[in-house]
Amino acid sequence: MDAHAAQLRCQMDATRAAMDATRTRLEQRVSRLPAGLLEQHVRGPVRGIQETAARATAWLHHDPRLILLGGALLGSQLHRGNSRPVRPVEPPPHGPPWHRHVSPRRRAPAG
Repeated sequence: MDAHAAQLRCQMDATRAAMDATRTRLEQRVSRLPAGLLEQHVRGPVRGIQETAARATAWLHHDPRLILLGGALLGSQLHRGNSRPVRPVEPPPHGPPWHRHVSPRRRAPAG
């Protein structure tokens, strides 16, 4: 019985060691995963925006008239948005939905 118990104990130790090694590999993989996702979905796009902002700043330092032109364009778009005729909105054919419901207080008395 001692030989069989020793064999089982040896198998249990080998299984425990294999499970520990697998868990360690999984922990390492999982710890790298959020860093990769963070780089791909957050840091990468932010880095692109920072590069674009740096280029735009360089252009504005090179030619300050671009600020005036941008302001004029923005002002014309805002003015155009305010001066467009607005088409009146027609009400629905049966009135608003809250008028369709008859509350218990408005019902005629039975009888």
